[in-house]
Amino acid sequence: MKALTRRKFAAIGLACVTTFGGLFAAGSAQASDDIESAEQSQQTAAGKNVVAKLARAGNFTTLITAVQAAGLADTLANTGNITVFAPTDAAFAKIPPADLQAIIADKAKLKDLLTYHVSGQRVSERGLARRGKISTLFGADIAVTGSPEDLVLNGNVGLTLGDIKATNGIIHQIDTVLTVPAKPKDIVDTAAAAGSFKTLIGAVQAAGLESTLRTTQNLTVYAPTDAAFAKIPPAALQAIVSDKKLLTSILTYHVSPRSITAQQFIENAPGRVRTLQGERIRFAVVGGRLILNDNVAVTVTDIKASNGIIHVIDTVLIPPSIANTPPTTVAPTTAAPTTAAPTTMKPTTVPPTTVKPTTLPPTTAGPTTVA
Repeated sequence: MKALTRRKFAAIGLACVTTFGGLFAAGSAQASDDIESAEQSQQTAAGKNVVAKLARAGNFTTLITAVQAAGLADTLANTGNITVFAPTDAAFAKIPPADLQAIIADKAKLKDLLTYHVSGQRVSERGLARRGKISTLFGADIAVTGSPEDLVLNGNVGLTLGDIKATNGIIHQIDTVLTVPAKPKDIVDTAAAAGSFKTLIGAVQAAGLESTLRTTQNLTVYAPTDAAFAKIPPAALQAIVSDKKLLTSILTYHVSPRSITAQQFIENAPGRVRTLQGERIRFAVVGGRLILNDNVAVTVTDIKASNGIIHVIDTVLIPPSIANTPPTTVAPTTAAPTTAAPTTMKPTTVPPTTVKPTTLPPTTAGPTTVA
């Protein structure tokens, strides 16, 4: 009941300081501000982006100062469909003055703090309650609990006034500054930190795919360990790494273009999943384990990175188009009989020379056929 009263009080306060020439009359307190005449829209559009809304409210002066100090004012004013969790001046006042000043003076830390308060998705209070979490521009999620009327972020931050609409997003007022978690690592750094993917990282760099795996969002990587690569004979592995086209094909076959959790695989098994390489990986649950392409086991699941998910596998996957390539055969050649003349020596015939067929090095993935 207290929370509800606080939210009503905050709503009244905001309505008082955001009365744009009578746009919000007392009798229309619950009406959507999306409903405007063409004339009203023209008159107020320039002043209704997220930054302008916060500035006009009057109780976000510290937040506005911080946004300007971090160089994020243009981003928040012009980026579309964002959600801002806006700490009030009272929320910032909970931070000791010296600590707050130190944060504002450190542009990198300040930017991390502010981007953790912004999501690239426009989500209402009801949407937050339904989802249970929301991603942020910082890279880490914010946990959401409670009902739409009484939402709590990360277990201890109250959402006191929600669904404040702006032309480029939505604002939710909060009573405490969110604590920034450890900065999440991208897929490459996450793999590097594990220490067991040195061969994979070296191959990714050799193929020129490092930037892709660092910057592309919502990826799933099926990551062979160093032990998995060790199953390939050294000469064969060296041949693969030396052939950039072949290497790229194999590596991109280990990446799917959307984030897929182990639970999602299990719920949809048996099935197939598309890869960046274009071909599909078959997946099934066998003996309680997630298995890819019949004989590649997923040993660790759901390692989260800032731009996707990593699942560890015990064997290198081979694309079907490569696994099913027939061995290359060199046809036998026979030299024509050579006769030395003018002598009585019998013709000398060179016996046929046969080059044995060259077969691609064996892999544990085995040939697979994609339907």
